[in-house]
Amino acid sequence: MWLPRHAAIVATLVLGILASAACSSVLSDGASDAGASDAGASDAGASDTAPISGSARSSAVGAIGAASIGDPLFPGLGNGGYDVLHYDLALDTRRAELAAVATISLVPNVALDRFNLDLVGLIVDSVLVDDQAARFSRSGRELTIDPEVVVAAGTPIDVQVTYHGTPSLIEDPSGPIGLGWYDTGSTTFVLAEPLGAATWFPNNDHPGDKATYRISATVRAGEIAVGPGLLTSQTNAPAGSTFVWEMRQPMATYLASLVTGDYELVLGRPVGRVTIRHALPAPAQ
Repeated sequence: MWLPRHAAIVATLVLGILASAACSSVLSDGASDAGASDAGASDAGASDTAPISGSARSSAVGAIGAASIGDPLFPGLGNGGYDVLHYDLALDTRRAELAAVATISLVPNVALDRFNLDLVGLIVDSVLVDDQAARFSRSGRELTIDPEVVVAAGTPIDVQVTYHGTPSLIEDPSGPIGLGWYDTGSTTFVLAEPLGAATWFPNNDHPGDKATYRISATVRAGEIAVGPGLLTSQTNAPAGSTFVWEMRQPMATYLASLVTGDYELVLGRPVGRVTIRHALPAPAQ
C-alpha cells in the first residue's frame, strides 16, 4: 500500500519533471523526447457505444485507421492514420470522479472513415468531430471513432471527447509500480512513462506523435494545479480555482502531467528568460 510519505516523494519527483518541461518550453524550439522501452499493454476499458440516430452516413469511402502506430518496439501502442497537433484538456478534480473534456486537433494522413484514440477505463459521454456528433465504441485501450462523414486527408479536424470517471492504474511490465493517475485523497499526480497517459485523457499514446498542450485544471478552493510548460492563467473563486498551463513545444504524451493539492507556488530567481516556480507543501494553518 502507498503511504503518504511515499506519495509525497513521488509527487515531488513529478513536480521536478514538470519543472524540466517548463524550462524546455522556454528554451527549446522543439522538444525531442526519447521513447521508452516497454511494450504496450492491453487494458480493459469501458464497453460504451454511442449510435447516432436518424442521421445519414456519407457514401464516400475512407480508410480505417490502424489500432497501433506500427512500432515493433511498442506493439499495440498508438494509432495510425493521423498526426496530432495539439491537445486542449479541461479537467475538474473537485469531486470524487474526474470530469473532463479533451479537444484534440489532428491531421489525417489519409482519408479516414474511422480512427482510434487510446483511453483506459474512463466513461465516454460524447464524441464530436468538428462539432458533429460521432459514433464511438470501446475495446480495451481503443476508443474507436466513426464520424458521420469521411474526414479528408491533410485537413485538420477537432475531435472533442467528453468523459468522466475514476482513473485506474495500469501495470508497467518492467516496473514495480502502476502507471497512470494517482489520487491519495489529498493530492493527485501522474506517472505515465511509457503507456500511462491514456489513463486520464484520450490520445495517440506513443512518443512518436508529439503535440503541444493546453491543460486547464479546476481544483478545490485553496488547492493549486501544476502542469507542464508555462502558467498562463489563474482564476480564484469560492467554488474553486482554475489554473491554465501551456506547453508550446511538442512533447510526448507520457510527459503530459498534472499535480494538484495543498501546495504553494513560490517564485524563484529567474534563470535568463526562464521563470522558476517552486511548488512546495503549503504551511500548516
